[in-house]
Amino acid sequence: RESEERYRLSTEYIPLHLGAIDQNGTFILWNKYSEKMLGYTADEVIGTLSPHAIHESEEEAKEVIRIASASGIFDKEINFVHKNKNLVPVHLVVVPKKNENGEITGFYGFAEDITARKKSEEAMRKSEMKYHSMIKHASDAIVSLDNEGIIIGFNRKAEETFGYSQDEIAGKSITLLSPPESRKHQEKLLEEFRTTNKLYILGKTIEGKGLRKDGQEFPFEGSSFVIEINGAKM
Repeated sequence: RESEERYRLSTEYIPLHLGAIDQNGTFILWNKYSEKMLGYTADEVIGTLSPHAIHESEEEAKEVIRIASASGIFDKEINFVHKNKNLVPVHLVVVPKKNENGEITGFYGFAEDITARKKSEEAMRKSEMKYHSMIKHASDAIVSLDNEGIIIGFNRKAEETFGYSQDEIAGKSITLLSPPESRKHQEKLLEEFRTTNKLYILGKTIEGKGLRKDGQEFPFEGSSFVIEINGAKM
């Protein structure tokens, strides 16, 4: 009895959707979190509701079962449909339920509500798009490098200033944009940054010489700064 009570509590109140269907395709298990996530009570679901009701289409529900049957697991991010018809993004895992003979008698489904994560990803995507747009249309030449000194970004003003298109210059060393006599000093600075993550010129306005694609040198005034993306500084 104690074991059954622990099982009941763990399935009822686990912070994940937990459902199960029998071989007839109707629900036989629907926990408390499922009610919160999808709006249906257990009484509305168990013995009456088909998985088709919480999927975007009957075809998708059948495909989930087909994949789980064939490979032993369905593991993918999809949308569920709330009782109020709103979409709920979830990470769904479905596995077959088998008897002692190894025959499939139903399926267990576990789903995590990933709405908050999806909103965060969308906010980051929009922020990144805004950032790239600002860089692209900035009135100053902006050249982005990785920590090896390889050019990974080249805005429109940089294209006008140096005479290279972004496609031409991407993947090349930043030293290509400096006169030959300045390149050893640049390489020394890059090595310093790679080994110490520090650079004395960061945040300071400096004067120097640039080299255009046509070989013409020109004076410039600029500054450098570091950003961090996925733990890598550049």
